[in-house]
Amino acid sequence: MEVKGVSAVVYDNNGKLFYLLLKRDSNWQGYEFPKAKIRGDEDEKAALLRALKEKAGVTMAKFDSKFGRAREFESNGKKHYYDVYVIEGNMNTPVNHSKKKHSSYIWTDAAGVRERLTFESDKALLEEVNEMLMKR
Repeated sequence: MEVKGVSAVVYDNNGKLFYLLLKRDSNWQGYEFPKAKIRGDEDEKAALLRALKEKAGVTMAKFDSKFGRAREFESNGKKHYYDVYVIEGNMNTPVNHSKKKHSSYIWTDAAGVRERLTFESDKALLEEVNEMLMKR
């Protein structure tokens, strides 16, 4: 079975790039970018907005771009395909994250993200997004 979803790399550029990570405590422990499965007849944008609001508590954000590749991973014997979106956020706006699966959040620079992300595929995604944003 195939699971489709969306993942958001939320950043703020205050002269230096910072990224939003959620600390997950449900099913596994570690840091991740906000993400959500697409439900029913929901489209990607609706799932993305829901993920930002429900999981990350981000309501003040600006759609930047859809990234050129998807995140692919296996979990519980299912293949997951999550399209990646780059979202401009504001780290001065409180993040009221969901307490269901995440215990906390952090805004940190690329080096801090590299240290904290659990999965190598997410670290590779960070490098690609960070490189793209640094060129702007």
